[in-house]
Amino acid sequence: MHFIGLSLFVILAMESWQLGNGDCCTKTRVKFEINEKNGDCHDYHKSSKIIFSDQCTNRLCGDLSSNSLCCGVGSCDVFCCGCDRGCIKGDVGKEFKKVYGKKITLISPKLEKEPIKVVVHAYNITVEKPDD
Repeated sequence: MHFIGLSLFVILAMESWQLGNGDCCTKTRVKFEINEKNGDCHDYHKSSKIIFSDQCTNRLCGDLSSNSLCCGVGSCDVFCCGCDRGCIKGDVGKEFKKVYGKKITLISPKLEKEPIKVVVHAYNITVEKPDD
């Protein structure tokens, strides 16, 4: 009897996954080191210390929330896929670095290096010749 119940659960879960928009809204793992002396991982979005390491970790959504199991704007299936109204937008690494800046060294996710922007200003020089 348990097998039938489990089979029915898996079939319904897979069906809801196929009906959704296909996007899976899972959390992103953040791993970082604290640059301040006597820093506590818990002070950084309630992160946890990695055992036998000086690193901290957490699993967050794009807006740095961690209240629910999935990062969907609406409800999601059991696999965090097919979420109503899509996923919470945002880049976890960039947002985390923006909030904590030089207090931490971000290990993962790796931030893409910003391209160097070169701005060239052109000056129009007008030389006027006096009338003869």
